[in-house]
Amino acid sequence: MTPEELGQRFLEPGLFLKNPIDQISAGTGAGCSVLAGIAALCLMRFFTVPTAQAARLSVIWAMGIIGGFLC
Repeated sequence: MTPEELGQRFLEPGLFLKNPIDQISAGTGAGCSVLAGIAALCLMRFFTVPTAQAARLSVIWAMGIIGGFLC
């Protein structure tokens, strides 16, 4: 194959993750990262407020905003 044909073949879909296990691993890793990041943000907000009522309200606002961005 010529370099031009190889370059075009590289850009075609379906050549990056051929193995289904690789696809599952990539998707699960990304999902776990997002989940851990959201949990960390909520915990930071939870520990920076003076009262339990303010903490609940803060977490509700944070989850609403984060949910809005993720949807």
